[in-house]
Amino acid sequence: MENVHNKLIANPFLSCFVFTFFVIIALATMITTIVYDRFVIHRETFSVSVRRLVSEPVISGIYNGNNDNSEFIFNSRPTYFPRRDNNGNDTLLVQVDSLKPQPETIYDLSPANIVMTRRQDTFGDDVSDENRPVFSLINAQSIVVAGSPCDNDEVRCGAREPRVTYVSHLETYFMFYTTSAEKTNGIAYRTLAKASWENGDYTSWSAETILFQSNMDYKSAALHYNASDPLSSRLLFSDHQGIVMAQVNNTAFTDWRVLPSTKKYLIQTRVGSFDDYAIKPAANPVSFNSSDGRQLFLMLYNADIENYSSHTPRPSYSKGTVIGYVIYDTEFNEVFRSGRSIMSPELDWERCDLKSVSPHGTGNVLGLEPNTLFINGMKQLVNEHNQFLVYYAGCQSYIGMAKLTVHA
Repeated sequence: MENVHNKLIANPFLSCFVFTFFVIIALATMITTIVYDRFVIHRETFSVSVRRLVSEPVISGIYNGNNDNSEFIFNSRPTYFPRRDNNGNDTLLVQVDSLKPQPETIYDLSPANIVMTRRQDTFGDDVSDENRPVFSLINAQSIVVAGSPCDNDEVRCGAREPRVTYVSHLETYFMFYTTSAEKTNGIAYRTLAKASWENGDYTSWSAETILFQSNMDYKSAALHYNASDPLSSRLLFSDHQGIVMAQVNNTAFTDWRVLPSTKKYLIQTRVGSFDDYAIKPAANPVSFNSSDGRQLFLMLYNADIENYSSHTPRPSYSKGTVIGYVIYDTEFNEVFRSGRSIMSPELDWERCDLKSVSPHGTGNVLGLEPNTLFINGMKQLVNEHNQFLVYYAGCQSYIGMAKLTVHA
């Protein structure tokens, strides 16, 4: 070490070079640290929390015994219809499933339908176990879109996963939902359809229009609607690998095309993360402002987990579904994405597993898809900053409510 010191003294050029080298390293380290810290602080600006408002389902066909408010065995995928009734109460569209004639198990289903139900209580958004919402009875007269059958493939048939948006430039409500396309090589592929409603009876929805003819499964469509520039709107949906974006080609919203491969996905599955198997849009995206005034968008998504738990009453079923979220900007660039799920099955009627307890005292809670949560409906709370009322399904069978808060 002493020899090195002497060499530096004896050779001013070498000494200057070494000094400059360490200064550059120090500056580079400092600059890297500053950029990294700003990056981390920027990303940590956002967080999302969810709090359940009720401990029991608010809509059920088989859970609450004599208090059931649906004549269908399974009620799921509730979406908020952004039009309140004359009393100011929420209206929901719900996917319902019933059993086939002479079923062998509770999993032998007829094609799904979409029904409408309205809240009939006076609690408004002040929801709790003490202020439990009351919904109108769901029965065959509640059907607004009847699912069409297809041979021996009911899981891909019917009308499923509705989401509704008011498209102001057309003064029309659009419902996007999942249905089945024509069979290719004997397989009925899932695809997306659109129905519309302008006025009159709530049940008077137009006939379905198939949006894509493809040999791929497309499902779970949500609409990012831009009222000031309708042609910049995007349809967001799942192809299993990620959330695909389609662009509209006309202001009538009748012609959609999937974006090129370089711009195709808003987000994709992530290897080694909670969302590495399949992801699907949850509710329609909602807009909010960041602390620095930027307009951003929050989209929740349903993330399937391939081997969640095999301890369920349903034979050979181990999948689970949890909730994640992504925040993106006006150019559809990802700003932040959750590193872990923000909501997962916890209550008995969300798990429907071998540890769940039926309120009937007859064993386990029965559910179509154990250990699954699906959020399809969300509305902004009046006079609440970045807070939303969430309608969600547990076990693809029961409907609950929660409050979601964006901390920005």
